[in-house]
Amino acid sequence: MTKAVLLQMIGAVLLFAAWQQGWVLPIFEQDATRISWLIAAAFVLGVLLLPDGHVKGISSRWIANMLPMLGIMGTVIGLKITIGGMESDNLAMADFGLATALNTTVAGLIGSAWLRFSKRLLG
Repeated sequence: MTKAVLLQMIGAVLLFAAWQQGWVLPIFEQDATRISWLIAAAFVLGVLLLPDGHVKGISSRWIANMLPMLGIMGTVIGLKITIGGMESDNLAMADFGLATALNTTVAGLIGSAWLRFSKRLLG
C-alpha cells in the first residue's frame, strides 16, 4: 500500500508541475467535445482502483485499455469539426477542432500509460 501511495504522490507532483507550466488547463479549455473531462474522470477512477483491483467488473487495467479509445473518439470528432470549419472557411472552428483532436489523444495516451505503468510497478 505504501508503494501505491508513493507512486501516486509522484504522479500528483508531476501533474502539479505540468499545471504550473500551463500544459493542463488548455487540454480542457480547447476540447469542444468535453471528452477530456470524461478521460480525466475515468483516469481518477482507475487510480482509485489500483490498490484494490476492481469494483463491479471494472478494473484499472480495463480503464487503461479504454482511455486511448476515448482519446481516438475525441480525435475523430475533432477532425470532423476541423473539416466542417474548413468547408465553411471558418478557420477558428478548424483550429478548435484540431486542438480537440490532439488534446483528447494526448490525454487518453498519458492517462493510459500512467495507469499501465502504475499497475505493472504495483504488481
